[in-house]
Amino acid sequence: MTSILPRLRGTGGHRADDKIAELRGDVLRLLNWQTAAQDYFAVLQQDRADVYAAWQYAEDKAARAEDIVVWQDARIRDLQRQVDELTRRLEVQCLAESAATRTQEIDLRELQARFTSGPVVSLHHSSQATSPAHVPSRAKPDPAEGAA
Repeated sequence: MTSILPRLRGTGGHRADDKIAELRGDVLRLLNWQTAAQDYFAVLQQDRADVYAAWQYAEDKAARAEDIVVWQDARIRDLQRQVDELTRRLEVQCLAESAATRTQEIDLRELQARFTSGPVVSLHHSSQATSPAHVPSRAKPDPAEGAA
């Protein structure tokens, strides 16, 4: 019996312990590879979430910008209506004032004739008002009339 045991033992290249160690190394490599793949997948998922968040933010900004444009267009239309109304009122008022001035014309020739002789001077600045003794003879009372 002693001669059979060395044959069953083999040369050591195919031993079960070596195979177990080799399989454990393979399992360890696969676990490391799985962990790396999970980490990479988590990064991809985070990137995807960031992209969707940025896309949603851009969509919200575009919607707000569109709302602002719509509001500004409405405001511009309202202001244009106000400008048109005020322009119409101004034209009507100008026409009314023009009609009023045509019906109430003043003859300026008479006023010009009055003031062409010189500037208007108040009486206390007049050269004739310097002395009360200088009263025109036609304004003096007649002594003969006073005695009667």
